[in-house]
Amino acid sequence: MVRSVTLGFAMIALAMSSSAAFAQVVGGAGPEAGSGNAAQSSAASRDAQASYNRMVGSIDPVKAAPSGIKGKTRPAVAADFKVGSPLRDISGVPIGAVAAVEQDGVVVDTGKARIKVPAVAFGKDELGLMLGISAAKFAALVAKAHASN
Repeated sequence: MVRSVTLGFAMIALAMSSSAAFAQVVGGAGPEAGSGNAAQSSAASRDAQASYNRMVGSIDPVKAAPSGIKGKTRPAVAADFKVGSPLRDISGVPIGAVAAVEQDGVVVDTGKARIKVPAVAFGKDELGLMLGISAAKFAALVAKAHASN
């Protein structure tokens, strides 16, 4: 009984190994090894790489950055909040100015309304204070806050 089981495993292993080898010999979906045109393949790869390099090289990093942002942004600290300081949105669009600095937030004057914003919402770059949202989103939040009062 032990012999027949061992012989059975040997037959299965032989059948599996020969079918894999047979599949490789009979032929696959591609051309035979060594039958490709290496020069043509290299030229196509070179052309694709050159095209990519031209495209990447044409991008002007100064133009790619938002025009109203300069330098690295960082969280604003208490010393950054000065009455009259202009405030910009995430793209650099002007959205108001600091009207007052209070214990629980910064009052922003948009020219149409005043609203208190938590100090943690502000960032600063080389051009001054900014909020991490768009001017449109800020205007919508201001309108919603004034509508609920």
